[in-house]
Amino acid sequence: MNAKSVSILVVIVVMTMMACGGDSPSSTTSPDPTPTPTTATTPPPAPTNAVITLTGSFECTDFFCDGADFDLTLRNTGGVGANLNFIRIENRNRQAILELGADHFNNAFGNNRLEAGATLDFVLTGPLGFVVIVGYRDDNRNSGEVEYFPDLPR
Repeated sequence: MNAKSVSILVVIVVMTMMACGGDSPSSTTSPDPTPTPTTATTPPPAPTNAVITLTGSFECTDFFCDGADFDLTLRNTGGVGANLNFIRIENRNRQAILELGADHFNNAFGNNRLEAGATLDFVLTGPLGFVVIVGYRDDNRNSGEVEYFPDLPR
């Protein structure tokens, strides 16, 4: 072998060792085969029921406050929607004065749904001293009722 052939052979051997990960330092870095674990949070459980509240205020319609206009708000803060089944008005002795079914909501508002996160505002006119009750059934078949007791003027 001549000197020129030996030097080419040495260069080839050194380059092969570097490519195979020999003792020579490498200028390229290889990715770590083990992925770095990330901190994962457990997802919250799926919502299971509607949480509906009924709030309101009123304004007297006459001097003696025998009647009032009630501004009422149904609010669903739960994670699932609900169908409104009825609205009932009872006196303070819990005797029903009037009950309207789901058709009342359909006729007045176009449907009887209260989706998750939604509100429904409506006005009711009547005498003081009664209770408004709204019955509902949510998408997971949980039934419930919410009540509004107007505060009487002092």
